[in-house]
Amino acid sequence: MEWTDCHGRLLSGAFERSLGVPQPGAMAFVRCLTPDVVQALAKDEIFMPAGWKVRRVADEARDSERTVTADAAVEMREEKGEAVLLLVDTDSAGAGMDGIYSAAQEVDETGLFREAIRLTTREIPQDLLQANRRYAKRAIRKAQGYRNRYAVSRWAEFDFLCRIVAGDRPPGAWLHLLGLWPVLDNDEDGFEEQLNTSRLFVDRLLGPAGAALAPAERVAGVRLDPTLERETGELERFLQATDIIPLPDALKKLASREDLWIGNLRIEPPAQEIRGIELVSWRNRNGTVARWSGLVDDGDADDPPALIMKPEANRGGRYSTLEVRWKTDPVDLEKNAAEYRVAVLTDQNEEIAARDVPHSARKTGERCRFNDDDFSMLDENTQLEAKVTVEVVGNDAVGREESEGFEIRFGDPPEREASGVGMKVRTFSEGLADLASRDDVSEIAAKPLVATAARGFVLLRTPVDRGKRKSFRVFRPSLIAEVESQWAERQGEIGRWTVKVRGSGERAEPPQFEPVQGGDGEKWERAAAVGRRLARHFGEAGGVGQVYDEKAGSFDIVQEYLRAWTAILRNGEPEPALANTVEVRSLSDRTIGLIVLPAADGRA
Repeated sequence: MEWTDCHGRLLSGAFERSLGVPQPGAMAFVRCLTPDVVQALAKDEIFMPAGWKVRRVADEARDSERTVTADAAVEMREEKGEAVLLLVDTDSAGAGMDGIYSAAQEVDETGLFREAIRLTTREIPQDLLQANRRYAKRAIRKAQGYRNRYAVSRWAEFDFLCRIVAGDRPPGAWLHLLGLWPVLDNDEDGFEEQLNTSRLFVDRLLGPAGAALAPAERVAGVRLDPTLERETGELERFLQATDIIPLPDALKKLASREDLWIGNLRIEPPAQEIRGIELVSWRNRNGTVARWSGLVDDGDADDPPALIMKPEANRGGRYSTLEVRWKTDPVDLEKNAAEYRVAVLTDQNEEIAARDVPHSARKTGERCRFNDDDFSMLDENTQLEAKVTVEVVGNDAVGREESEGFEIRFGDPPEREASGVGMKVRTFSEGLADLASRDDVSEIAAKPLVATAARGFVLLRTPVDRGKRKSFRVFRPSLIAEVESQWAERQGEIGRWTVKVRGSGERAEPPQFEPVQGGDGEKWERAAAVGRRLARHFGEAGGVGQVYDEKAGSFDIVQEYLRAWTAILRNGEPEPALANTVEVRSLSDRTIGLIVLPAADGRA
């Protein structure tokens, strides 16, 4: 790291504004700075925030570098003498700092660098002020990428601006500090194009998109001027030498190779610039999901399509594929004229999978495929909403395109029934209300023909009447199905469930059963006994999803169940009211919500 007078002077001012006026006995500490920055600040005599005694905390005391040990820092806090600012070397300070961390003021990284960057921007020389400010602002935005896709640390941003303030080299020479390819000359009229090329070089030559390609293939992908034969060979050798080191280290080596900077390296201008992209819909003209997409649906236009991955697909080669297609404007772009980033995001915009795809110039359009390996971090209990986004790398003028939402889950694709999957209704009673005879409803309630259908639905088929049979289906979430299964296994035991979920809404573990204790022994025994009877009845009838009818023979069990619980709840005790509920908690055990299950009154 190259240290300048600007670093110490401007950080000194930033600390003064962040800490405020020092009071006798005050102590503050900062631990967001890297060890090399902490050491440089301690050595820099210019760094001296007004009214604060500066000390670096490390494993060994050195007066010449304003360095003390953690024990000495604790003694300084107890003495309550001068106001002290501790620069904590997090690699060597040790555990003795715990008391200071809990009692002293910590300097916030965000606030500190907000002040530092503001002061640094004001320091840019007036003769270069407007041009360099614009260049610095655009360079930082280009380094962060579209919608801040790349992480640029606050220190890197401050360090870059400090170099511009020093003014000994043009701003493009310091682009490697931001994760960009250095630029030899800064043309104010063409700096936007230079920055686009800088981003392009890093992505295609040093980024993950080219990791599987040989150096010669990567260099061919950026379309260097064919007259640069020597530079092309040098670039290939540089890539070969830096293939096994991290990106920041590769860019640091590049900083000393001006012969490989943009300016000395020129690319062929494309015959045409990309102006826009348009996703190809996954749906056919009739609204059904196209087979090429890899998605499936059950014929219901209201439900999103689904990517269904088979458990242990790698054993039998049963991989699922998600395909995305898009068209470009203009349609006749040259090969490698653009690069796209295709990402699969949750409905909370969390990235699940992503690929960088060069322009292929296929006559049929551009495409990208994902398979089970791209979603290897998901477990077999995953069921989440997702979408696909496509954007042009290094070109903020072309907006990002988003697909329609779809589900990701594991299992086997649903089998399609020739007779259809049944009309979707909110409750079975809603569908049975259309039957011609009241007696038919009572007959169905007495002996329901309930089955589990595809995609988490419960299916009810009516008896054949005049050669026709009607089917109705009600959605049963997987959580409800699991709780229902546990309740049946426990033979109707009175209790409640808890389940923990991640920030995306994905369940982190199966629902956990917790018994609920009652206060009145006789009433509680009555409710427990009828609960066991109801659980057996549901097991014989195909599950909790039932229709209750007062004329059906099984209704006496339902009546007894309701009477038993009415007697318990009239006492006003809070604990029994939690029976047959699911409490949803975060991973930190914070209650998010409460689900009241349909187990008490069935799916009427």
